[in-house]
Amino acid sequence: MKTKTLLILLLIVISSVRYSYSQSADKPTISLMVWDEKAIEGASSAEFILYQVGTFKPDLAVHFKTTGTARNGYDYRIRENIQMRNSQTSIKIKPVENMLLTGNKTVTITLLPDSAYAIDPKNSTKTITIQDSEMPIVQFMLPGSNGQESAQGNVELILSKPSSEDVRIDYTVSGVLAKNGVDFNLPAGSLVMPAGTVKKTLPLNVVNNNVAEDDKTIIIKIENASNANIGVNEKHFYTIINDDGEVTRSSVYDKIYGILLGSRGGSSLGMVVEGVGQIPEIERLYGVFNEFIPCNHYDVPWSHPAGGTEDGIERQKVISTAIIDKQDRITAQDLMNVWVRDFEMEDMYNMTQPYDRTLLAYTKWGVPPEGLPKTVYGMPSDLGDHIHLTARVFHPIPIINAGDPESAIKDTKEIGRVYYELRDDDAFVWGGVYNAALTIAMLPGATVNSVIEGALKYATPEIRAEIEHGLAIADKYTDPMDKRFRVELNAMYGDESSPYYANKRMTKYIGSSIYENVTCSFAIFKLTKGNVEQAVMVANNRGRDTDCTAASAGAMAGALTGTTTIPKEWAEKMETGMLNTPYTNSHLTNKATAQALYRALQNKLKRMTEELTVAEKKYGKKLPVDDINKKKYLKLMHEIGVN
Repeated sequence: MKTKTLLILLLIVISSVRYSYSQSADKPTISLMVWDEKAIEGASSAEFILYQVGTFKPDLAVHFKTTGTARNGYDYRIRENIQMRNSQTSIKIKPVENMLLTGNKTVTITLLPDSAYAIDPKNSTKTITIQDSEMPIVQFMLPGSNGQESAQGNVELILSKPSSEDVRIDYTVSGVLAKNGVDFNLPAGSLVMPAGTVKKTLPLNVVNNNVAEDDKTIIIKIENASNANIGVNEKHFYTIINDDGEVTRSSVYDKIYGILLGSRGGSSLGMVVEGVGQIPEIERLYGVFNEFIPCNHYDVPWSHPAGGTEDGIERQKVISTAIIDKQDRITAQDLMNVWVRDFEMEDMYNMTQPYDRTLLAYTKWGVPPEGLPKTVYGMPSDLGDHIHLTARVFHPIPIINAGDPESAIKDTKEIGRVYYELRDDDAFVWGGVYNAALTIAMLPGATVNSVIEGALKYATPEIRAEIEHGLAIADKYTDPMDKRFRVELNAMYGDESSPYYANKRMTKYIGSSIYENVTCSFAIFKLTKGNVEQAVMVANNRGRDTDCTAASAGAMAGALTGTTTIPKEWAEKMETGMLNTPYTNSHLTNKATAQALYRALQNKLKRMTEELTVAEKKYGKKLPVDDINKKKYLKLMHEIGVN
């Protein structure tokens, strides 16, 4: 009888444990994250986000407490519990404008336990800062400037108004092709703007070495400030302009510069007419559109300046920066490191799409490359399949792989995985074909036909057939601006009777499919014979996704003809536009970017040469296949003068 009683008790305990475990397993785990870490009194809000990870429980009440130097009910006001009707819920801290100089304050939220949910121990407490609007703002007078190497070089910092106390500023210094102590002398450090003053000059002490070399860039960043808040111009890019004669470079350099100017010029011009409508409306407003003018792009509270660029080039810039930093091919992790360092959430609201901001947040929260874009916290709601990013944005990938289409295709997939949920999304293959075309076009002696034929070798039969359909449309016409050409291209993707009708293939960003972007770029490239200005003009006067098609078509043309078919005034207008765009992630000039990317290509070849030397010592004449291919590639690049 005793044995039977013990057995019953044991079964009750086991059942209880199982029930308890089941209850725990069915609980959602609550993670607290910071989306936007800064708020300004009376001007902007900071934002926390609560996530239900794992099991979703609708209408879940989550409890928390607020602490910090800011007081709930006085400096801001929120309830200390929230009903989560969805798997993620925002908690915004909108500070009160008290018109008093009290200094910056903090708000800390700490999750409180409850039987209805578990708490993520790594993400249970987070803090944001409320900036006092009565404090002055310190920043650089301009985000960028330049001077001849023979000049001293100075940079101006300014305060928005005098301070009653000294303002101390801590800054860091880095360089793009510029070495501190060799090309200039400015150690990282601090400076003080005395009470009552509003300006301070920072001497750069540029070294004039009388040697022909690349333009070099000094980047100074304000890291901290006491008795002042840091403004939007927290960085200054000072370009040391070479004044000792031109550096000898291969023609590949001019093609790199052509890709950048073609893509960025196409983007700058195209964003003006994006959203205007179809061909008749563009004709009604502009006749033939082809001018750099200011515009309102998307629903943002500021106007983009003439010559400025938009979200696609913001992505292109960070890829360029990652390659320039590494001076070699990059991985997805390399790119994400630059996101975290160079993107500012507040600035991104003026320059990027929602998914860019969401991906940045995921990365800051520790999600690795293999965890993107679909994460335990969800997926960017506006990021869909088959979008054109692998072609429209990835231009630095073929640049660092000039002459090597296979490596460009490999890197397209490596970098693209942070944007596409499906690892077999056909945007990888389509983008690979496009990027292969650019690597081939960059070689001396390339022609329109050799580029097209070479790239299509990497296409599937279906992709080849679709691109050839677009090329066949181009073959009907001789005048690139023949309206019938644009109408036919638009019908290929906009007519519901077409086998390529975009609406049946896309769920988001209907006009921004990889199919339309790449096919139209090839067709425009062929009809314009690689003329950058014409390619951009055709793309921007056909309507639909103007800036993206113009960027892709312009880059492809630039890869073939370099800067020879780009109006000289484009470079100047785009540099001015960049200078007048405070929210961009980089103010590195287009020319300096091209030179630094060319230098990265040279350094990649140097690294490969060293690897080949080691392999030859190890294997002798019996080199592995990869090293044989490496040797052939190095020989090709040496023959065209990229050393």
